[in-house]
Amino acid sequence: MAVQAQQQFLESAAPLLCNGGSGHSGLGWVEGRGGRSMVEFYLPPFQKQYQQQQQVLMTMMGNQQRSPVGLSCPPPSTKIIPTDVSYCLASQMDKQKREIDEFLRLQSERMRIALQQQMRDQLLVLTRRLDSKASTLLKQKEEDLARASKKTLELEECLKRAEAEGQTWKRIAKENEAMALVLQNTLEQVRDNPCRSSAAGVIPAASALGDDAASCCDSTSAAAAARPNGGRGGGNREGEWQGNAVSGRCRGCGSHDSCMLFMPCMHLCACELCDSLLDSCPVCRSAKQGSIEVFLS
Repeated sequence: MAVQAQQQFLESAAPLLCNGGSGHSGLGWVEGRGGRSMVEFYLPPFQKQYQQQQQVLMTMMGNQQRSPVGLSCPPPSTKIIPTDVSYCLASQMDKQKREIDEFLRLQSERMRIALQQQMRDQLLVLTRRLDSKASTLLKQKEEDLARASKKTLELEECLKRAEAEGQTWKRIAKENEAMALVLQNTLEQVRDNPCRSSAAGVIPAASALGDDAASCCDSTSAAAAARPNGGRGGGNREGEWQGNAVSGRCRGCGSHDSCMLFMPCMHLCACELCDSLLDSCPVCRSAKQGSIEVFLS
């Protein structure tokens, strides 16, 4: 009877084991030492189903070993059932393997997508930071460039002014050289014949100054034109001036020696004290633009 019950249980359990892991449940009777007992079979998917199938097989094999030896009942057909069970187990394992592979593939794909998204987010954050820093640096460089351009314009203006001043100083230097040459010639003439040069009133070397020399005139005609009453009644003053010119005295006070050379007429006709009081040349009455002190040895 026990053998028949085991055979019936195996026949009834075979379709349950081969249900493709759909999770169906069933009831069966198991013969043991304590008698027959009802067992509920449930075939969950994946690994739980495989573990329960292994437990059922171990229980069946244990019951078969504990069965009475003296029974002479013919053994059940054990050739077909183990083949079906092994086939079902192999198909279940293959299916579970495929499901695990699919699960791993899906997880790998999700991880790859998550890593790509994380990398894109990091690149976006890094790009924004770099853009902010680049904008700040570019703004600073533009400000530096504007300041440098402004400084360049200022330096160019300074250079132009310096060049103009240089040209002015060159012209002044040339004029001073010409004036120095004229003064040197004048001093030589005065040193050679001081009375004649003072009486003449006009230094011949003044013609080398161009426009300045053109403003000079003959001392006699200028003095005559400058005298009050058209030259009438000024004989005493003219005689006094001529006497001072012959003696080399100042035309203003007549007591000191003439040491101031009036510009631009080049008349040596006043002392240092009278030079500060006179606004025009006492000889030709031309406006005084300046005076130079002459030291006669």
